Amino acid sequence: MAFGARFCVAHRSLEHPREEDEFRKQYKTVRWRATRAAVLQRDPVCLDCRKAAATVADHVIDARAWVAMGRDFYDMDNLAGKCQPCHDRRTAREHLARHNRGEQQ
Repeated sequence: MAFGARFCVAHRSLEHPREEDEFRKQYKTVRWRATRAAVLQRDPVCLDCRKAAATVADHVIDARAWVAMGRDFYDMDNLAGKCQPCHDRRTAREHLARHNRGEQQ
């Protein structure tokens, strides 16, 4: 793996330009920051490990799938407070599963 690379050569196809993703721009909004703050206030401890402080508002059902079902991106019923390591492990598993199924990120 090259220094600073997110993925090894075998998994380089998992990488995609996040800043070009129109969907991800929702995470930069004032509304998202307020929603995230509300989730972390509601869930101060990670709902996965139940040990570390929650620092991430994680979509329980993938945000793209949730929105495709006609649901609101900011719906707190689909958000859970997670610590960064638990969130990152889950995200990596989901990305790898989509990659293995041949789906786009």
